[in-house]
Amino acid sequence: ANWVQGVKVVGDVAYLAAGEAGLLTLDVTNPANIRRLGSFDTSGTAQKARIVNGLAFLADGEAGLLIIDVFSNPKQPCLIGQCDTPGHAAKVRVDNEYAYVADGQAGLTIINISDPAKPKIIGSCDTPDYASDVSVFSSIPKRYAYVADARAGIQIIDLTNMSKPVLTGSYSTKNYAAAISI
Repeated sequence: ANWVQGVKVVGDVAYLAAGEAGLLTLDVTNPANIRRLGSFDTSGTAQKARIVNGLAFLADGEAGLLIIDVFSNPKQPCLIGQCDTPGHAAKVRVDNEYAYVADGQAGLTIINISDPAKPKIIGSCDTPDYASDVSVFSSIPKRYAYVADARAGIQIIDLTNMSKPVLTGSYSTKNYAAAISI
């Protein structure tokens, strides 16, 4: 389905994660006359994008994480790297050289993106239900991921050892925790 799952605006360009339509770029200079600039057709279902240093880090459902150059030419976004994750990439957070993917039934997947052309999974942590969003908090020397995990509520994962993250706490809301992003 071609529904918009996420939007990020940088300057005068809006980046839409548009389901099966992939990643769309729009010129929003004049809100009364929005123009489509370009698109990148993905093999998965575009869920959510983060724009960092001219790159779109796109959670692309069953295709995993895509890294797309969107600044060089917004009319023709270009795939730089891809990392197939074990689950269904729903959301992504980027912090320095790592991408944290809320990976559906696979929980949290951690990807080293220091070389965007060669992203590599370095760790993962299974969660009890379906990971749909992730937020990362760092306070030296600790780093935690907070994962929205469907009916299991929120799962707190210690990222001190990125290759072996540990589930350290949880809070069940007894309701569907669909998203924790603000």
